[in-house]
Amino acid sequence: MLIWRVGFEDACGRLTESALVPIGIDLDPTVPLRSGAAIEAWLAGIDASCRRAIGDATAGWRRLVARTNDALMSTRLARERGIAAQLDATRDAIFQPGLFERRAERRRLLAAAARHSAATDRAFRLQALEARSTVSEMAPRLLLAIVPY
Repeated sequence: MLIWRVGFEDACGRLTESALVPIGIDLDPTVPLRSGAAIEAWLAGIDASCRRAIGDATAGWRRLVARTNDALMSTRLARERGIAAQLDATRDAIFQPGLFERRAERRRLLAAAARHSAATDRAFRLQALEARSTVSEMAPRLLLAIVPY
């Protein structure tokens, strides 16, 4: 019995989806698996066929992951873009500076600086979301091998 892990990661290297794939193999009784080196050699010999079996077993799941990720990321990007467009559409009120007092002008400048900072943050968040929107498949990784001794 072999248990493999398959998964997808985003552009930042974070695991976004994973699944465990068990594979049962009938052993040839004439092959002695009495040492760790013998087991590792046997595993290396069946590695390619196991990876093909994993690819066949997870084909539907991989398509589902791609479809789900595309739907989730397009929705998140549309939401972030909508928020950014709404906030960018707000403009300063008409401003007339005071003749001797500058408190209102300072408040307006502080508010403009805060809006600029928020716009920069939104742009950075959008860029990060776009970078994370693509996922790539990770190579299957053997987690556990149960071999009769």
